[in-house]
Amino acid sequence: MKASIILFAACFAGLAAAHGIVQEMIIDGKSYGGFQPYTDIYQNPRPQRIGWSIPSNGPVEDITSKAIACNTDSQPAPLTAPATAGSEIKFLWTQWPESHRGPTMTYLASCTSGDCRKEDPSTLNWFKIDHAGLNADGTWASDILIKNNNTWAVTIPKELKPGPYLIRHELLALHSSSQTNGAQFYPMCVNLDIKGTGMSVPDKTVKFPGAYKPDNKGVLVNIYYPPLKYYDIPGPPLVKLVSSGSGPGNGGDVYTEPIVTPTPTPSIPVVTVTPSAVQTPVEFPDASSTDSPVYKSPTEAPQDTITPPTTPTPTPTPTPTPAPKKPHSCPRRKVKRVISGELRRIIREETERIIREETKRIIMEELKKRDSA
Repeated sequence: MKASIILFAACFAGLAAAHGIVQEMIIDGKSYGGFQPYTDIYQNPRPQRIGWSIPSNGPVEDITSKAIACNTDSQPAPLTAPATAGSEIKFLWTQWPESHRGPTMTYLASCTSGDCRKEDPSTLNWFKIDHAGLNADGTWASDILIKNNNTWAVTIPKELKPGPYLIRHELLALHSSSQTNGAQFYPMCVNLDIKGTGMSVPDKTVKFPGAYKPDNKGVLVNIYYPPLKYYDIPGPPLVKLVSSGSGPGNGGDVYTEPIVTPTPTPSIPVVTVTPSAVQTPVEFPDASSTDSPVYKSPTEAPQDTITPPTTPTPTPTPTPTPAPKKPHSCPRRKVKRVISGELRRIIREETERIIREETKRIIMEELKKRDSA
């Protein structure tokens, strides 16, 4: 049984390795270790972190759930890192796979209770301080991150009002985003105590869940074909800071996406037909939107008229022609994608479970050896 478990873990270790977490943060020049889901929970005493705990390195795929705020089943971190407004924070990720191309986004939220450890991230007012997506040369933010040793740096707004904040940093992998819930979000949260002399607050904020929707152009998108000329980064625009008398909590607004009102179509007589089901392609602002030409078959040439013979021939009894069979309408490709996605999820969860059990076993054996020595 043990051998089969090890063999199974070895076969599918690549699936777990294809995910990622922030393993280190550098704030005001000081290094802080990130939460390690496969080792921290087995250590005694348990390491004290500034980053909220998560059960695995897997993604959040249901962006309508509370998990999109600070990741699945995240729990408050016991420590808080001091940070200076205007300073830079570096996030060092574990090895990020090149196939997981996509943008990065970073948000802040004021902990109005005065203690971020007591906050529910899904109730906080978040504002975006950094984002990057598709570059003009066709590279993505994830490519830049990999080139910079899996590191991404953001700057805390210098004018920001000091106080306790949660910072939410995430990567978005778009390799499977051509289908609903195929986009993979990797958010993580950290407790900060921001110092400074600024008195500004965000003009507009968002909620998680709520900031992203499954059908957003930057979430449901095929990044492979046709080649993208423009990419709509999910979420609100970068924050605009205003005086503290008009920001959120003091009369500020909550950001909402503009609603596009369709132009009414004049009423004309039409022939009702049953349209075939097609998938609506994702459109981008600067992409061409000309209609595709519709193929029309050429007009058939008239057939020659054959004069019947003088002697009439008996007319054969017509044989009824069977009605053509209706083609099978089952969307096999869609079913295949659904099954494939479900299989990947099951394999990923089983692999992570095995890794946790094996890690726990190894750590316990090492502790026993150390105690008996």
